[in-house]
Amino acid sequence: MDMGILIDCQAIPKAYSGKKLFDELCLTIEEENRIGLIGPNGSGKSTLLRILAGLMDTDEGEIVTRKGMRVSAAFQEADKELPADQSVQSFLQGAVEHLPWQDYEKETAVDQAIKRFGFKDREKLAGELSGGWRKRLSLAAAIAARPDLLILDEPTNHLDL
Repeated sequence: MDMGILIDCQAIPKAYSGKKLFDELCLTIEEENRIGLIGPNGSGKSTLLRILAGLMDTDEGEIVTRKGMRVSAAFQEADKELPADQSVQSFLQGAVEHLPWQDYEKETAVDQAIKRFGFKDREKLAGELSGGWRKRLSLAAAIAARPDLLILDEPTNHLDL
């Protein structure tokens, strides 16, 4: 696989209850690409993003990813699934704890995410945050991991801007 290619999909179909969302889909994502998916509700946009994130299987076809590629994703409902009893800082630490970084690099990533996304109280519990701030926390966690491929599903829905 070319070093600039992150993910290559060939002949990917997906259907639910007999309804084809897409068929024979071919898609290549390279470094530095910024791609937007546009389509009506129920057309398979979120499904495709879940497949690309490795969270859902395809019905057939082939997906090849670059070895060692890090993927982060923030899905539209992810903010509803945040653990209510976990602090902002603790949640962000969980987003980077699995990475092969030195402890100081993880701490720096968490601190940068807290500042960049405007969190004033790092000890505030996720359950005390508004829907918009929970969405921000979900986005901050996805970005803090410094992924090779960042997948955002309706990232601005419910944001308090």
